[in-house]
Amino acid sequence: ALKKKQKLPMTRDEFNATEKEMMSNYKKAADRGNRTALFHYGLCLEHGNGVKVDKKKAAEYYKKSSEKGLAIAMSNYGVEKNEWEALKWYKRAMNHGLVRAEGEYN
Repeated sequence: ALKKKQKLPMTRDEFNATEKEMMSNYKKAADRGNRTALFHYGLCLEHGNGVKVDKKKAAEYYKKSSEKGLAIAMSNYGVEKNEWEALKWYKRAMNHGLVRAEGEYN
């Protein structure tokens, strides 16, 4: 019996194309107001995954996601702000159940 041809790992070009497609999908969902997509697109902007690095825009996406109640976004948004503003967002994240924010708050 013939074995199924095994697919080799992605090439760099295939990976880059997949990453760009994924970022495009995050952006579309973020534009519709999806809080998780807002957060993930912010991560993409912060780290340059599939898009050009833009920390200011990343903070805007974290804030939008935070305002929709996503605790992890609150924690990430806090990192982008001054110390007092950051503490406010870390506390909100803790109140929404994000345990790791407790370490940042203390």
